[in-house]
Amino acid sequence: MKNEIKTRYRIFISYSSKDKDQKDILTKVLENNGLCPVSNSEFSLGHGFLDQIKKFIAHSYVFMPVISKSSNKSGWVHEEIGLAIAHNIPVLPIVIEQKSLPTDMIQEFQAIFSDLKTTNNELLNKEINKLTNRLTWQEIDKLIKMSERGPRRPIYECAYLLLGRTLMLVEYASDIANFFSEQPKLFRQSGGLSSFHIPDSSPDSEEFKLRYFGSNQRVDTLNQNLREERIIFEEFAREWGFRIIIDLDLKFEESGDNALIIRNSRLNTLLKFFKGLPQSPSKPGNKFEVLIDKNLDKHRNVILIGDLFLAESLAGHQGQGLKQTMFTRHAATIKKQIELFDTRFEELKNKRSGNISVERAITEIEKRLKVIESELNSRK
Repeated sequence: MKNEIKTRYRIFISYSSKDKDQKDILTKVLENNGLCPVSNSEFSLGHGFLDQIKKFIAHSYVFMPVISKSSNKSGWVHEEIGLAIAHNIPVLPIVIEQKSLPTDMIQEFQAIFSDLKTTNNELLNKEINKLTNRLTWQEIDKLIKMSERGPRRPIYECAYLLLGRTLMLVEYASDIANFFSEQPKLFRQSGGLSSFHIPDSSPDSEEFKLRYFGSNQRVDTLNQNLREERIIFEEFAREWGFRIIIDLDLKFEESGDNALIIRNSRLNTLLKFFKGLPQSPSKPGNKFEVLIDKNLDKHRNVILIGDLFLAESLAGHQGQGLKQTMFTRHAATIKKQIELFDTRFEELKNKRSGNISVERAITEIEKRLKVIESELNSRK
């Protein structure tokens, strides 16, 4: 059995401002147990408070309200509990004062009682030790897996057309860049030539013109957002690394006589991206990994950014552009998809003799570009 890398499960702590000291104790306990507590103290300036609450909760594995007499008077804590339930996030209340847990909540959740409000230091240390033994990584992992087996399901958003998909990709990516700057963002993608065959030049550049050579279907708005997609994903990739599965032999037959020019342009853009990479990602221990798969499903595209969001697209016919893209921030669902992606990646890697280096990808692209150049010259 493979050694599983322990996920630092994000746990959103909801609390009344009058219980900040108790929230800080809880934060320390969770951190010491290898978990990742988050709360409104991590919110970014310049972004809406309610918007950030919604997104922090939606990205969490567990929602942990601190229940006290003060929190019962706070509308925010109760609203946040409702948000967590709506997003199908497991709720684990920590009750820090006697008789402060509402009756209806007792019936819905298994709460942990801990007298963190005590002024007796000896008793407080005992309570902290009890919490440390209760809120272990293993117990939180068990809670998350139990919730996965229950009737609760993740919430998805759908972008039907390519422009909507690109807009939502940029929005989701911008959110995690702004709100979760230190969270790992390993870029995983399977499908086509990846987002890195999109030019990072201006939307009216020669690169974009050749990308759609002979077609008038593309508009500047789409190109601008495609460019944003490429740029923000490249930032994640350079910092945290990537695992991508690509097919270098897409023919673009739907473009007729222009197919070779389009293919040449897109492979050159991808080549330029690979050649411009540093030796390794800026975050130590991460890698750039490229797997070339000629049997890749051309009608499906999957993007995973860390365990922060998933986008999965389907295209009915090549050349239509990706559509029907489903997005989710549901962390437990994303974790499962990461496991499936990495399992498939390792299986394909073993079949392909294990060479998944950027250097090999560059060599393979250059081979294809020589063939294309020869074919284009023969037309003259």
